[in-house]
Amino acid sequence: MSVKFYNDNAEDFFNNTVGADMSVTYSIFEDSLSEKNGEILDLGCGSGRDAKYFINERYKVTA
Repeated sequence: MSVKFYNDNAEDFFNNTVGADMSVTYSIFEDSLSEKNGEILDLGCGSGRDAKYFINERYKVTA
């Protein structure tokens, strides 16, 4: 996805993904981590939905 495409479609992308239920995916991901509340690098973080979740769970997130 190009920067131009994302810039042109950022609002629609946010609106279509911000409310998605990611609880199962988050649980699988957290189960695979070696350290609870460690550091997470969120590449391609889009709207920031996932980074926000992990920050709220007390991880140190770089998005």
